[in-house]
Amino acid sequence: MFYTLRINGWSGVNQINTTTINVCSGGDPAPLLSATEPAANLASLGANITYQWQRFNSGSWTNIASAVLKDYDPPVGSVTTTTQFRRLAFVEILGNSCDINVSSPTTVNVNPTYTASMTASIPSLSICGSDTLTFTAFPSYATATYTYYLNGTTNVVQAPSSVRTYTSTFLDGDVVRVKIEYNGCEIFSDPLTVNVETPPLAQLFAPTVVGNTICINDLPQIQAQTGSSVSYTFYVGDGINQTAFTELSSAVTSNILDLSDAAVSVYNPTYIDVRVVNNSTGCE
Repeated sequence: MFYTLRINGWSGVNQINTTTINVCSGGDPAPLLSATEPAANLASLGANITYQWQRFNSGSWTNIASAVLKDYDPPVGSVTTTTQFRRLAFVEILGNSCDINVSSPTTVNVNPTYTASMTASIPSLSICGSDTLTFTAFPSYATATYTYYLNGTTNVVQAPSSVRTYTSTFLDGDVVRVKIEYNGCEIFSDPLTVNVETPPLAQLFAPTVVGNTICINDLPQIQAQTGSSVSYTFYVGDGINQTAFTELSSAVTSNILDLSDAAVSVYNPTYIDVRVVNNSTGCE
């Protein structure tokens, strides 16, 4: 009578990809991937290879629940400190399980958290009309990249680069934010909303003048476009030199300049301009 003894063996090596994986604290690590897998010599008789992933905690290796496939994808936020992982492999048939070599470990390197913020060249974020505003991202890292977005996180207005500043004109209510990418991590700043004030109109009228010609003994009044909470400065000159007349002058009453006032010198031709400033916003 013969007694048949079969050897539950394998060929090949149990190995994983040992390239260090970088992740931000609380982030989603890339999957830990298999490099090579052993094969069961008695596969034709039902032998199969099984796996168990482990992580190194508090000085010892511990099994990871349900991590029994050839690859392992750590859940988001599950790796908060730099941690090593490895894979055990077994060949099993009819209740017989044999240990195969333990893989070399791989490391998930957790980068420290950091913040992203912006400052504006005008801290109030209020600008006038087509004025520009400059945003500067913080903190500054020599190897970081900075990407600026407008009105969400899909509209890129300044492509990723080492430039920390972004300068542009804006529409009222535009929302700006920056993304900083550094040391394998990325983070968005809180958004900043731009307030764009409409400048007051600076238009001049001479209701009594026909054809831009006047008599020297009948000098008219020049009117500026009226506005709410604005101040006026009129400029009178010969095209080269100008004299300013504010509302403190006897020649100016609110939005009206009286050319017949003794303080005003007229020329042939006379050039008149006006500066209108919104007293609330400072826009002009």
